[in-house]
Amino acid sequence: MTLVIQEDVPLAKRTTIGLGGNADQFIACKSVDDLRAGLAHAREQELPVHVLGGGSNTIFADAGWRGVVLAVQLPGIEIGSDGVVVAGAGEAWDALVQRTIVAGLGGLEAMSGIPGLVG
Repeated sequence: MTLVIQEDVPLAKRTTIGLGGNADQFIACKSVDDLRAGLAHAREQELPVHVLGGGSNTIFADAGWRGVVLAVQLPGIEIGSDGVVVAGAGEAWDALVQRTIVAGLGGLEAMSGIPGLVG
């Protein structure tokens, strides 16, 4: 696995409020291994880390982020026969709510319409 590190990446378009400068480094984490490698890279380089989900609760400064942004994009929803639900940190709330309703499970309906990702 090769870790893909992007440099000088605009962050405003990655948040729902649309504010902020650029990240010095940006890593799209599409697997747990990517996330681990991104954290190891930041630790080795002694860089601060910001973990970014869907960007609905994040405002970056106009000066940007002087470090590494790890964008968590881990999809997937699993519903076990015992009713246990496991959702990836990159899964949209609406998708999760819909899947639980279809499976006959209640309790997450209030999360419908909330922008952002589960993680």
